[in-house]
Amino acid sequence: MAHHKVFLRFLYRSAYLFLYVVLCGLLLVTPGDAIQRSVVNRQWYNIWIIASGYVVTTLVVAFVYIVRLYVNRTVLASIPKSWVPIDKGDVKEAIHKMIAAGLSRSAAIAYAARPRVDEEMMGDDAHDEFEDEARTRAKLEAWSEQALDRDEPIPMPPHRPVWGVIEHCGWASPNSPDLANLQYSNVISEMPNLIEAQALRLAPPDPTSQTDPPMLDPEAAELLQRLPSMSLREYIAHLASLGVAVMDETVTDFLTRYEAARFSTKPVCNAEFRELLHLFAEILRSIQPLDPAVLDNLGRNMGMASRNGGSGSGSGLAQLRRTYTSSQRSSADSARSRSSDGSGSVIRLADDGDGSDLPYILSLTDSTATRY
Repeated sequence: MAHHKVFLRFLYRSAYLFLYVVLCGLLLVTPGDAIQRSVVNRQWYNIWIIASGYVVTTLVVAFVYIVRLYVNRTVLASIPKSWVPIDKGDVKEAIHKMIAAGLSRSAAIAYAARPRVDEEMMGDDAHDEFEDEARTRAKLEAWSEQALDRDEPIPMPPHRPVWGVIEHCGWASPNSPDLANLQYSNVISEMPNLIEAQALRLAPPDPTSQTDPPMLDPEAAELLQRLPSMSLREYIAHLASLGVAVMDETVTDFLTRYEAARFSTKPVCNAEFRELLHLFAEILRSIQPLDPAVLDNLGRNMGMASRNGGSGSGSGLAQLRRTYTSSQRSSADSARSRSSDGSGSVIRLADDGDGSDLPYILSLTDSTATRY
């Protein structure tokens, strides 16, 4: 098979070579004979005329050949084009109308094939919008049927998002103006620490402290600390028993939402998280300083319990004074330190220099995630 192809290639090239030789012979015989007779007759001007004609012809052929090579290479180099030459001026007017009508029909089909948003999911406010879209679709279908025969462009209605707001529960959108790329669980896990830090921040100072600002009253600080094993509901109930917090509907709603967001297997979504932040801010604002009278009453009750011969396991106020082991105290101090200064956390308590109306500050960082 390979030898057969080689033979056919040799035969093909030999035939063209033979034709080239015959052509060159025919082109040279006539001027050669004229030049030979001009030399015999001493007609030298004929020789110059023949030579000049052949030189000019050769130059014209070379010029045409070079121009053709340049045009071919330029056209091939421009393929593929970065744009489709279908605008006016690129093609004939009739062809342009036909192409525009075809594109309009394709756009109409694509518009009619888009998924619809369920009207019940959008609410009552979208009822009028769905009626307008239905009328637009009816006009579009009627116009499309008429335009098939006229090759006319089909006017398209304004674009409306069909999917609504695209959201991934558990994360804020990269396009969010205030919570971009925020993972909600990081904030939710820090809420108990910030409530404890707010209660400790408002603790009464030690009257014997000589520092500026003064140190916190150790008994008040110990009383306001949260055991690592204590749930947030138990801790807020403890603060309410001290008069620092109030167990009202806001706190109850917050605790219900917090426990659902913190311990549910389903990530919290944007609307639920923002409502949780709103309730969290109200709780931080509602926390009051510990009344020193509570410490005085606690001291008197503890003294009475000790005189009666027991440490008062049945006394309610005695139970408020918690005894921490060294590991529990260091764990609580570490959590409170992270919450107060914001290190290792995405949320911290607001200071006077922050200039924020909210009692907390979110520390958002730039993300390399793709923005949509």
